[in-house]
Amino acid sequence: RRVLTLPSHVDQCEQGENCCWRWFAHSVLKEASWLKEDLDQVREEQSENARQRIKAEHDMEAFAELRGAHATTVRELAECRTEISDLRRELVALKTAHAHKAAREQELERELAKASKDRRDTAAREETASRRAEVAERGFATFKTQAQELQTQNLQLHDQKVRVQAECNEVRAERDALKKVA
Repeated sequence: RRVLTLPSHVDQCEQGENCCWRWFAHSVLKEASWLKEDLDQVREEQSENARQRIKAEHDMEAFAELRGAHATTVRELAECRTEISDLRRELVALKTAHAHKAAREQELERELAKASKDRRDTAAREETASRRAEVAERGFATFKTQAQELQTQNLQLHDQKVRVQAECNEVRAERDALKKVA
């Protein structure tokens, strides 16, 4: 830190500690230290905002990936529903065939065994397809919730950015006003 000394041709003020210029110099130094603290705080907030912006960009990328995964899940769900519909039609056809063949007693037991097996297979496939549909629907609900949370975070970050910019503008205006006074 540099110590300022009076030039040799300047005498000390007769007022001593009560000198207005001495008081003014001390006040200016205090103001400068406050401004430095404010500047340090604004810089810290700016770096935090930069970190938040990077996090938001990362979250937006993750959101885009989730949208792709969601689209895939929706396609799989549509395929599962189509498969369920086909299986149901197949089950109806098997029941109709069984009713027609029931008239013949010799073939009744063979057809009955076949229909029972087909029913078990169809029920198992339908159960599997139903489980996959339920899993897909739960995944969609989770995705939707995460998307809403990300959107809320994005809005909060935008609001924070606007507030920080407003504070920066106020600090600059105060600095400019102090420069004009000085």
